[in-house]
Amino acid sequence: MDAGDYDYYNGLQEGVSTKRNALYVAALRACAEIAKSSEHCFDKESRQFIITESRKEGFQQEAHAWLITQNILPSHLLNETSQKFKRLTGTTHNGAPLSFTPDTPGVPRVISPIMSAFHIEAAIHSGRSQEAEDILRKVWAPMTDETSASFTGTTWELLKKDGTPFKDDFCSYAQLFSVGPTYLLSRYVLGVEPVEAGFKKFIVSPRLEIAGLEWAQGRVPTPVGSCIEVRWQCSTSVDGELSVIVPGD
Repeated sequence: MDAGDYDYYNGLQEGVSTKRNALYVAALRACAEIAKSSEHCFDKESRQFIITESRKEGFQQEAHAWLITQNILPSHLLNETSQKFKRLTGTTHNGAPLSFTPDTPGVPRVISPIMSAFHIEAAIHSGRSQEAEDILRKVWAPMTDETSASFTGTTWELLKKDGTPFKDDFCSYAQLFSVGPTYLLSRYVLGVEPVEAGFKKFIVSPRLEIAGLEWAQGRVPTPVGSCIEVRWQCSTSVDGELSVIVPGD
């Protein structure tokens, strides 16, 4: 992990940082301890995980997505929890998921592209490809509709239930964190996934099927400065062509 650090008495610190990596390891170890005690966050009555100790009502999209992608959620709860995600979709204009279920007190009823990206990854992780595609299309469709009066050519921080931008003092209409499809499409549709840090080893294995998509092409940057270039095309239902150019070729 790079330093990205500065203080007035030591000056700019660049390159890989011992301090930052030590803190990162500590954070990972803490997460492992949290995983061991996850039953403390589980509400037996609602059979879902609480948002916080002070907010136990409602279902949070992001929290449960992380539990799935990080393999913290007990396997016997996976199907039941996956069904609970559907409660997020019942009140929006096109079935896009809210960031919290409507019964959650004290939160605005909004669609979050940021949290929906984690939701998509959780759906892929648990083998629910159709759900992943549905979220991808429904959440980002309003932002890419050039005929809409709200079109900006950028991605928004939050959307209202009717698919228009959520307007508040803090909300961005050009939100960097809302570009989740850039990563998701590269990793799960183009299919380039790292096996070792820095893409020293990687696999090409498209895991998210998109209806009607017959080919994909893209480049994935690596720390060595060169890109992994991939193109695949389906010629029949069982056969296809795959081209991969790796750094150094």
